[in-house]
Amino acid sequence: MLLRLFFLLGFLGSSSLALFSQQSSLKNVHIEIDHGALHCPFLGLKFKEFFSNDTVQNLVIDRINSTAKFDAVESRWTQDAFLRYAIVQKVGYPAAEIKTILISNP
Repeated sequence: MLLRLFFLLGFLGSSSLALFSQQSSLKNVHIEIDHGALHCPFLGLKFKEFFSNDTVQNLVIDRINSTAKFDAVESRWTQDAFLRYAIVQKVGYPAAEIKTILISNP
């Protein structure tokens, strides 16, 4: 009985630690594309499709203000260099149109 109790406490402790570490590595990402470029029907849709994946959570695209916000567990999706590469090479926006990329803790 005592062994089961220690096992249960160990399991609960390790699972709560894993949950805490995942939450602590969550990052907020804010991207702003210049000249209202997210309003573009072709590239705006391509942007949404590319950033709609299992890693990106809570994607919100504001086409009027040409901004995108999402949450992601710390990975390449929370690295400035990867995001710039993806926006230019995968989506198709010119590098000069990337106005701001902000990555912060929630």
